[in-house]
Amino acid sequence: ALVGPTLRPKFDSVLAQLYLKVAEEDLALPYIEKLGKDHPEKAESLVNEYISVWTRNHNPNSDRRRTNSYMFMYGFESRAESIPLTRSKQNRNLEELAGLVVRLNKLIENKLDEKLVVMAFVSCHSTAEVYELDEIEKVFGPVGEIDSETIAVLASSMRRNLAGMWRDAKVQKDKKTKRKKKEIEKEVVDGYLLAQRLVENAIARDQDSWQLIRTQAELLHDENNYRAGIKNSSEFSPRRKEAMALFQASAERYARQVEQMEPSEYVKYSPFTSWFYASLGACDLGLIENKNRTDPKQASLIREGILSLPKAVSEFHMAQFANSLFNRMSSVKPQLKHKYLDLGLSIVGDHKQASEAIKVHEYYKDLVSEIRLETRVDGDARVGFDQPFGVYVDLVHTKEIERESGGFGRYLQNQNSSVAFSYNYGRPTNDYRDKFEESVRETFSEQFEVMSVTFQKPDVQSIPSNKPGWRVTPYAYILLKSRGPQVDKVPPAHLDLDFLDTSGYAILPVESAVLPVESASALPRPIGKLSVTQILDERQAGEGKLVLEIKASGQGLVPELDSIVSIAPDDFEISEIQDNGVSVSQFDPTTRKPTINSDRSWLVSL
Repeated sequence: ALVGPTLRPKFDSVLAQLYLKVAEEDLALPYIEKLGKDHPEKAESLVNEYISVWTRNHNPNSDRRRTNSYMFMYGFESRAESIPLTRSKQNRNLEELAGLVVRLNKLIENKLDEKLVVMAFVSCHSTAEVYELDEIEKVFGPVGEIDSETIAVLASSMRRNLAGMWRDAKVQKDKKTKRKKKEIEKEVVDGYLLAQRLVENAIARDQDSWQLIRTQAELLHDENNYRAGIKNSSEFSPRRKEAMALFQASAERYARQVEQMEPSEYVKYSPFTSWFYASLGACDLGLIENKNRTDPKQASLIREGILSLPKAVSEFHMAQFANSLFNRMSSVKPQLKHKYLDLGLSIVGDHKQASEAIKVHEYYKDLVSEIRLETRVDGDARVGFDQPFGVYVDLVHTKEIERESGGFGRYLQNQNSSVAFSYNYGRPTNDYRDKFEESVRETFSEQFEVMSVTFQKPDVQSIPSNKPGWRVTPYAYILLKSRGPQVDKVPPAHLDLDFLDTSGYAILPVESAVLPVESASALPRPIGKLSVTQILDERQAGEGKLVLEIKASGQGLVPELDSIVSIAPDDFEISEIQDNGVSVSQFDPTTRKPTINSDRSWLVSL
């Protein structure tokens, strides 16, 4: 009451700021409204800050305001720790936001920051709930009247959530929605359809918006991947092709408008980055998986798109793209880094800003050229189909790569399940043996029965190769049996090797060549140092029965019984021979050359 009219706006402004500082937006609003009546330009920044504070206070996914930090809950019940967020609570927040948008726009002459409103709208929702059309129109008005830039921001937010938390079963479980898998899938598909509808509506009103077309491309690409994950479809390739065409159309419109843009907007809004990520398999770098299909043809189109820009603008974009290749490598999954660099460097070439990426790429190429996986049949390639045979798996490498990587013993361990307190030289621990065996069984089982996979000891030493400077580390022995006389080749074996680089670590796959075999005819398998033990069980002799147990072991695969011994009892007839099959026990520790030991036993009833 003592303050004069010239000072009153200053007091209103400071009081509003103080209340907003302590997150009491309801107490700040009357002062902002008083200020807005005569000084709307001064109220504008306070209104935007008000929306930010309101957003933080109405975020249902945060537990920051649920309890007082000084409060002690006596007899706390852990089951009450997380209360499910109801759709009603969400709707109350949205109704309040809708009223505020109208009220605040009147206050500052419709200058409300739409991006802050979108952020508030997003925060009002549970992380487990997909947006619905009536909720959007409640806050932003009819779809046909929503500003195209607002739709671009809103649709981009929807796309990120659809690609991430909205499809995440763990998020649904944590939020106690009790949705089943099919229900989650329907929610996500409906979400993609709504986002596409919003974008298509905006494009109809603003056909030159490259941002909207880029968002449309991203939505189509992501939805296509998601549907393919639910069920294989012949529509996958045509839809991906359509998405890539939209990325290209977005880049062409961007090229026509880029000269009217400020340089600070280039990096923030450039369409080339998401186009590049989509060509690798997903529109977000961190979501690209090994199972995603890449489209290498897009690299040349992206390069042409950047080079088609005005010269100075083109140089800026190419430099930024080249620089980002290495800077963003830590976000790339280790098994995809070599593919990421292959495609990225085909766009930027030997640009000086890509020097660090080029160094890492050269390192990967050196690694691949200095290590390989080789398989060889144990004995003659005429393996037949009624007897087992073995395949040796070896790592063949230079002595330098063996020294720099610290040897290959870790690939002969299950570090997580079998080795306590494992250390993996800066890389995550891994069950290398299980992964290799799983890969073998998956790849080989169509043509072969995979009877066993036997590994070398982790402390195995490499041996000299026939090639000077190269060494061989024996790795595994795969015991197989052909599924028929038509089988004529052993498929490639696959092993993922991991190496540290300047961006963390990378996984480089090595694969053996196809191994020809002949299953229509067979030759005996190699066997040496054969020893045979026979034990006669006479406990049923009174009934005229004897049981003869025969055990054989040797270097190589123990053959059939009739090639080892001749059983010709004078006073008994053979009623049954039970063959327990050949079993590989270990790599022979007494030999320098990789050799396996095997056992076989029979029970002969007489």
